[in-house]
Amino acid sequence: MQNNKPYLSGKISIPSLITDRCIDEPLIDMRKDKLGFSALLDSFSQYINIFKSRQIIGIYGEWGSGKTTFMNLYLKSLKNKYIKIEFDAWRFKDDKNLWKSFFLNILNNLKEEKNSNGEPIIAGKRYEQFFNKLCYSEDKVTFDFSNRKKWSFVGGISLVIFLVILLYSNSPQFDIYNAILTLITSLVVFFLSFIQIRRSRGPIDSFFEFDKELNLFKDELANTLDKDVTIIILVENLDRVEPKYAIELLESIKTLFEFEGFMYFILCDPTILEKQIQEMYKTETLTAETYLQKIITIPFFLPPVDTYNIERYIKSLLKENDFNERLVHYFKVSGVKNPRKIKKILVEMEMTYRFMKSINNDLLKQKQDIKVPFILKLIILKYEYSYIFQLIKMYVETKNNKLENAAKYILNGIPETPRPDDVTRVILDELLNFSPRDTAMNDRDNYPISIKETMVKISRGLNFIDKTRNDKYGISNLSELNAYLLSVAATGKSYDEKVEFGIGLSLDVKGKRKNGT
Repeated sequence: MQNNKPYLSGKISIPSLITDRCIDEPLIDMRKDKLGFSALLDSFSQYINIFKSRQIIGIYGEWGSGKTTFMNLYLKSLKNKYIKIEFDAWRFKDDKNLWKSFFLNILNNLKEEKNSNGEPIIAGKRYEQFFNKLCYSEDKVTFDFSNRKKWSFVGGISLVIFLVILLYSNSPQFDIYNAILTLITSLVVFFLSFIQIRRSRGPIDSFFEFDKELNLFKDELANTLDKDVTIIILVENLDRVEPKYAIELLESIKTLFEFEGFMYFILCDPTILEKQIQEMYKTETLTAETYLQKIITIPFFLPPVDTYNIERYIKSLLKENDFNERLVHYFKVSGVKNPRKIKKILVEMEMTYRFMKSINNDLLKQKQDIKVPFILKLIILKYEYSYIFQLIKMYVETKNNKLENAAKYILNGIPETPRPDDVTRVILDELLNFSPRDTAMNDRDNYPISIKETMVKISRGLNFIDKTRNDKYGISNLSELNAYLLSVAATGKSYDEKVEFGIGLSLDVKGKRKNGT
């Protein structure tokens, strides 16, 4: 239930701009689906039902694209009985034996489950056996008869003992019992010399060490698990752990954990996996798709959300305001369609707006309204068009006259203002120290590749500016810029932003909100 109470800061009442749906949590209610995933469920079910059991299904999509939400909605649509087991690989990102944590997670979830006859799916004795083997060290006693030097040495001593007994057998002092005891002792020493005690310093390190037990477990599971029940296992955030461990887990699922009645869903971004797979196998020709084909039986690429559903989604995150259509337009023009990124930007917009309302700044003294769409524009520039944002920031910090015309063009709200011819040149010159003075600006064939790529990014940013110009929500006085830029900079870290370097860079953003707003 939404909390519509305003946030109070001193004597200032600050109503919220966004709804509670901006909290970064996967959706579980199909009625709240604004991304159009519900329309895909029937086709997806028919697609995976074509294949037989023991399925390993890959749900592919970029970070924040809604893979977990899609899976939640799919499970809600299932009519058959199932047991869901979730494995968040990110929780075990430092675990060198990720496959072990994965299997223990399955065992711990299934040990409490019972079949229709009231019998446990996993026998307690079998669970203890696996648990002890996976978690505790053990001493292994073996005989090694392959050492020739040891054979020669021990064999020689044994022969000497035997000859001594033989020589003294006719002596009056010879005691048959002592002779037998001596002979037995020599034989024991003989065999003990070949014994090796291998003491492991921890639990088993390879899943191949209990391959036989797993085969027995598969047979037992086939007898205890109801035929109409499916074990659904979701593996998430595999692209946030070390490549070696992630790949080992995938291979173990394929080679060892394909149990009858089990379905595995691997949620990941294959584009992040690709570079690490190439580094691990020391080849640049192996693609993630080619590698995963050997493991994933059913690949499913989550389709991008269309414009109509993105607009519905953004509107569901906003509370009613006159400028909402403008905010939706800014997202549409910028091309930002990633659901999590949209939430992240809107949370930052909310926090920036609150910051500006809370502090005693010049805008409030002049009784000017804070232009929320302009805040959103600055945040989009910061994340999507960093060169344009850096130009604005440099102008505020240095008051560089060379940047003034470009800054005015970017910031003011007059739609018909023509673009200055030197905007791109100024950015290249002032930000990147690249000044093509000996080359005409239109002679771009001689530019370095990195500069050409930068110019493309600058051009996209300027196109965004051209399509979002509006005199109602822009600022014409550059002195107003300080308050906006200060607030955007101050609230940029007001949410919990975790950066993890595993398989690749990934962000986990959770908006911190006050008093339910």
